[in-house]
Amino acid sequence: MTLDQLADATRVIGRALDDADPMPGRFTLEVSSPGVERRLRTAAHFRAAVGEQVTLKLAPHVETDRRVRGELTEADDEVAVVVDDSGAEHRIALSDVTRANTVFTWESAPKPGSPEARARARSGAAARARASEETDPERRAAAR
Repeated sequence: MTLDQLADATRVIGRALDDADPMPGRFTLEVSSPGVERRLRTAAHFRAAVGEQVTLKLAPHVETDRRVRGELTEADDEVAVVVDDSGAEHRIALSDVTRANTVFTWESAPKPGSPEARARARSGAAARARASEETDPERRAAAR
């Protein structure tokens, strides 16, 4: 969900509440998304998260490490496979998982004016120019 979609939803819901006036007095309307990290509860959730970073907490009876973090590489109705940062593969019964979440890794943007920011801007401009040439027949003909 984008910020624009949240703003649109806030305006629509706010107007509807103002028109209906379902509660006396002032109130604050807060519309938000559930966030970038997701709780994994069902086998379907695990299957949908294949390819993402996850963290799992396992039941006390499990004899290996009770916390596993890494990329979820496979999932079916009974087992999830997580490859940790060291490359070790963990095959985990879903019935042994007491808590599981996807993990969002924030990437920091380079400081404006830094060599990294200038390089990123140049590569972005070059990619936009290539895309424009590919979609614009006149530019494509002039490039030949």
